[in-house]
Amino acid sequence: MIVKTILCAAGLAISTQTQVQYLACEPILDLTAGYFDRFTKADEKQINCLAENIYHEARGEPEKGMVAVTNVVMNRVHNDKFPKNPCDVIAEKTKKKCQFSWKCKKVGPAKPDDEMIDIAEQAYTNELPDVTGGALFFHANYVKPRWKLKRTAVIGNHIFYKGKT
Repeated sequence: MIVKTILCAAGLAISTQTQVQYLACEPILDLTAGYFDRFTKADEKQINCLAENIYHEARGEPEKGMVAVTNVVMNRVHNDKFPKNPCDVIAEKTKKKCQFSWKCKKVGPAKPDDEMIDIAEQAYTNELPDVTGGALFFHANYVKPRWKLKRTAVIGNHIFYKGKT
């Protein structure tokens, strides 16, 4: 018999494969052993890199702005022209220039909140919608780069771009 522990609106419930002990139980989250162990240490490192990047690049932005900055990292991960994991994308330098400016500055330690960590986890597991239209680049709206790229979105205080079309 498979036994599960499920968090319900009415409290915890123990269930077998087919029956939930509380009849009025509305399952919210499966707390069966292993749920919280779904990430390896390597996965946790990548998620932490994403959360730190959200903290440094999009702290103070609305949720959509934090999602957008994270979309750029993950869009790069899935693009052959960039490194294959979030930490390497975030740490990448081209012509000795950091792609994410905070990596080259002396900044205090990141203190990502629960929302930032949740966004990072969703991005890492490919559960986040791309609100940027496939953007691979972004900058703050007060920066005026001379990029010849296609603008895909303006979200919060950032402007997002794809490569040339």
